[in-house]
Amino acid sequence: MTMRVLVATLTLALGAAVLALAQEPRTTLPDALEIESTVTTVPYPRVEGYVKNRSLYNLQNVRLHVAVLDDGGKTVGEAAGWVFGNVFSGGRTYFVIAIPRTGASYRVTVTSYDIAARGH
Repeated sequence: MTMRVLVATLTLALGAAVLALAQEPRTTLPDALEIESTVTTVPYPRVEGYVKNRSLYNLQNVRLHVAVLDDGGKTVGEAAGWVFGNVFSGGRTYFVIAIPRTGASYRVTVTSYDIAARGH
């Protein structure tokens, strides 16, 4: 009986440690992502650019959010989109997102991603 309790306790502790390690990259990874973007209006208004990945992980399903801002910094429009393909460790990948209107400035943020694998 005591051996079963010990095995169960070790299993739970190991499982908790694995979960903690699996979640760690999600809390530090956003600092390793950099967005370069520009606004183009012809033939339609859009934000386009690159997401750079300075982390040790290859990413997939990278979702982006664009906030269109007025002169006072108030959001006057929003759009969502994604990066085309994977964003490899040490690399950058292109995106383009149509926006509902132009504004004084724009804020592009990464809203979600999946870790595909550890990079190089």
